[in-house]
Amino acid sequence: MNSIIKYPQTKKITLISFLFFSFSLSAQVKVGDNPNSIDSFSILELESNNKVLVVTRVTTTEMNTITPIEGALTFNIDEQCLFQYKNNSWNSLCTGNSTSIIDNNDGTYSFVNESGNSFLIDTRAVSNPYDNTTSGLTATNVQAAIDEINATATGNSLTIVDNTDGTYTFTRADGSTVVISDTSISTLSTPVDGVYTYTDETGATQTIDTKATASIYDNT
Repeated sequence: MNSIIKYPQTKKITLISFLFFSFSLSAQVKVGDNPNSIDSFSILELESNNKVLVVTRVTTTEMNTITPIEGALTFNIDEQCLFQYKNNSWNSLCTGNSTSIIDNNDGTYSFVNESGNSFLIDTRAVSNPYDNTTSGLTATNVQAAIDEINATATGNSLTIVDNTDGTYTFTRADGSTVVISDTSISTLSTPVDGVYTYTDETGATQTIDTKATASIYDNT
């Protein structure tokens, strides 16, 4: 004698739903419009012209406590961006991971990183620190060091003066002078970029560099 098991109506619905769900797990699933049309390579396909897929929404703190498999997606509500888990870290997908840099025309640049965060890059001499441990200067930034060197050099530049009597007076950076005598054989060339060529009576030449870069600076 065969026995027949009868289920209450609610249990029948639950059983049918379970069987349908179990079948769906092993087949393709189409959600939304045109449920009978699905791409052969899709395991899950969504189609709608008035509804969208909403992924999980988490804060930055919550997101950083999650370690999913590679390729996982979530929406970061703090950053207002979609993030993907890739190479063992969360990466923003906003703005296509692009960066930008803008010249502010004052020695500074505005840089925007891949996450959309802005940074100011300041290349001005006054904003860059100067290590004065070996130079003897008191300046602590590049601009102050330049100003201090300029102030020290004022009045102590190299000069050479034609005395119009066949002699030339050469003033060193330390203020001392040397008189160079000229004869019919010795000559002093016209300066080129602050550099003189002196030829003595024997024909030997000597270069006299009056540029500031050739000056010796006593920083004692």
